[in-house]
Amino acid sequence: MEKQRELFIKGAQKNNIKKNTAAETFDLIAYFAGYGFNKSHSVSYAFISYQTAYLKNHYTIEYMASLLTSIMGNNDKVALYIKECRNMNIEILPPDINQSLVNFTVVEGKAIRFGLAAVKNVGEKAIKSIIEERKRNSNFTSLLSFCQRVDLRVVNKRVIESLIKCGAFDSVGARRSQLLAVLDVSLKNGQEYQKSKRNGQTSIFDLFEENSLDKNSGNYQDKLPDISEFSKNELLAMEKEMLGLYISYHPLNDYKERLKKIVTSTSIELANFSDRSRVVLAGVIN
Repeated sequence: MEKQRELFIKGAQKNNIKKNTAAETFDLIAYFAGYGFNKSHSVSYAFISYQTAYLKNHYTIEYMASLLTSIMGNNDKVALYIKECRNMNIEILPPDINQSLVNFTVVEGKAIRFGLAAVKNVGEKAIKSIIEERKRNSNFTSLLSFCQRVDLRVVNKRVIESLIKCGAFDSVGARRSQLLAVLDVSLKNGQEYQKSKRNGQTSIFDLFEENSLDKNSGNYQDKLPDISEFSKNELLAMEKEMLGLYISYHPLNDYKERLKKIVTSTSIELANFSDRSRVVLAGVIN
């Protein structure tokens, strides 16, 4: 840069520009070089922009699923892009122990399902155990079936509780209130079953493991406590706690038309406003 500075100043002086003026001008150029893009860099950015625009236009659902995966953990951005998905009529599905993989995935080319990695308290080892067992022995038919089959050393009570709360067990046909009520006894049963299996104490019927588990699951479903489901607001609160945002429904949807008349922005859009701007927001106080 010093060599270029010298050449620049000499060239400027030959064009009747004062040395001080030339030096000040070069200092501005040098400062800009600290953050400015050169041509090759600009072309690279333009090319990436073209590629992403092409993918979003021609492979919209796949692109949005990948985008959501790339910002998983940033709840504000996830909420922003889920809103965009819904504006494009792309359905967003909650996590499911029988359908979800690690990340966001495309379902039948028309919807995007949450990955298990998006659920609070559910770690990589737990997810691996769930998915591998599901691939080996088909879907889970009940909470009991789940507790008997997954590795309970990594899929512990906290993990299962989080999965129940976010709705990942809804596909087994039981209420979340029922599943949470029998979680402890299901875990105990699963631990005893796995211990007996390791010690070679399971019965001959366990040679036909899948049929045995299905039979146990059917009896188990019949014995679930007859208790009411949580209220809609309670279910939404659990969903928000475990996923960081509302997926199935938003508490303010009941007031949507009224709020349209007074609200000027959302929390996601606040970054677009300058300091001291006047905005009207609507929110939920927990």
